[in-house]
Amino acid sequence: MEEHQERSTRNGEASGRSARPTQFERQLNDENVAAAFRDCLPSGEGVAHWAFGVRNPPTGSILLFAIPAIIWFILIVPFVFEIMTAMIGKLGIIGGGVGSLIMGLMMVPGLIPMIAWVTVKQKRFIAVLTNQRLIIVQVNRQKRVIGSMDYSLDRLPPINLSKGMGAVQMTIEDSGTPVIVKFPLKDAIYRERSNSLIERLARAGAKVV
Repeated sequence: MEEHQERSTRNGEASGRSARPTQFERQLNDENVAAAFRDCLPSGEGVAHWAFGVRNPPTGSILLFAIPAIIWFILIVPFVFEIMTAMIGKLGIIGGGVGSLIMGLMMVPGLIPMIAWVTVKQKRFIAVLTNQRLIIVQVNRQKRVIGSMDYSLDRLPPINLSKGMGAVQMTIEDSGTPVIVKFPLKDAIYRERSNSLIERLARAGAKVV
């Protein structure tokens, strides 16, 4: 992010000003995002589109932390089977439902290491489009800004937009490390904002694959 921020400063100077707020409200909405940038953008430039995105840790590391969950599941299967059999024998269909609930609760401890790893290592971004540039702001869990980069819309680097099942992945082919952000599409509010930003990027030359 330090390398990206250095390039961001040079790009920001070229577009007139470096846009980097220091803090966002915990509840993201149009008003709060616009307010965060109000004192950072020059006259005549304003927030047109924005979207919240994430980047999860590498799949390999997630699979590594899934090993405890797999071991845990293997260990509890005999106990879960006994519980399900006993509950069904006593309560029939209702017992099966209760047994399934108990089984789910027993599996949770095995998932804790993986969930904790993803939560800690997941990176969070707010992508903003103004009438002049694309701004990528990295924030922590408290929505405090910890890094940023921006690109003039008339000098955008190659950008690929890849649509998946529940997210759209944006890959900016920066001169250093590619910038990768996934925009979740499950939430209706975030989906609308993500689609608006993506459509505008596509008009600016981003490649949709």
